[in-house]
Amino acid sequence: MLKEGPLLELKREITEGLKKEVIAFLNTDEAIRQMIIDSDGTKFEDMRSFNQDLTFNELSHVFKETNIPFEEAQQRTLGLINKENYYTNLGLLLSDQCEHSIKCARYKGNNKINFQDRKEFTGSLIKQVNHAYEYLMMHNAAFSSFEGLRRIEEREYPLFAIREALINAVVHRDYSFSGSILIHIFDDRLEIVSTGGLVQGLTLQDIELGVSQTRNPKLANCFYRIKWIESYGTGLQRIKESYETSDIHPFWNVGPNSFVVTLPKKIFQNSKMNEVQSFLQWASDQSDFTSKQVEKHLVKSKSAVRSFLEELIQKNEIERIGKGPATKYRRK
Repeated sequence: MLKEGPLLELKREITEGLKKEVIAFLNTDEAIRQMIIDSDGTKFEDMRSFNQDLTFNELSHVFKETNIPFEEAQQRTLGLINKENYYTNLGLLLSDQCEHSIKCARYKGNNKINFQDRKEFTGSLIKQVNHAYEYLMMHNAAFSSFEGLRRIEEREYPLFAIREALINAVVHRDYSFSGSILIHIFDDRLEIVSTGGLVQGLTLQDIELGVSQTRNPKLANCFYRIKWIESYGTGLQRIKESYETSDIHPFWNVGPNSFVVTLPKKIFQNSKMNEVQSFLQWASDQSDFTSKQVEKHLVKSKSAVRSFLEELIQKNEIERIGKGPATKYRRK
């Protein structure tokens, strides 16, 4: 048994060691940030914006399209303006001066070694979501098949899954972090990374079961008002359901301060192969052709044709001639 002197000394050493660990933890940016939020009790979206010189061109346009008034009274009700007549952080996020962004990167292969292109979308969150969705659809090829006389069109990524994953990332992220939402497009999957992790007190199992607790309820309400959110708490469930007929399924990973949604790419080998072979046969009969002609021939959208032609160029099946509006293509 230790004598009283050595025992007290051992206790002192343990106490001092614990103090150092606690101090080291409290000196981290994350601990300081969390302590301020917990002690203040004010949500980020309700705090006064440092920037009070805000405009809402994009947001007012969307509200007008959905026949919703966007006068000062409505801005107060939504939470863009507080009781002291100052713009809030919610106002900043939805303004044309929003300081956050969505960054997209497309890679060749299934890792991050070889970049193909990068895009960054800024401005109002409304504008960012619109542009990011358009970018994703440019790289979401459509494939057709037939059931009897009925033509069925499918996408590499279910439209609902892309829409829901993108909007969830924007609505539920932690905006007290300065980092951007990241979108990575690989040959076999799509990843959407947002900051913030889970809302305190919730588990992954909770939200998979439909428990709804958003970090930014007023932002979610704005998206609900413009009909970008149909119902609360069903996002992950419905993303899963959009893959019901597939052999592959979406999944998510949660870190202390991050949430990653992974959507695997559906491969339609037979229909895709038939479509490519049929198109190349058609292309061989043309001296050259435009993307507009391809749209008409394949009965596809402009974005789908652009993605389709880029893939064939990379496979050295066709080549691009000229630039800009005069661009044409021909079979190699």
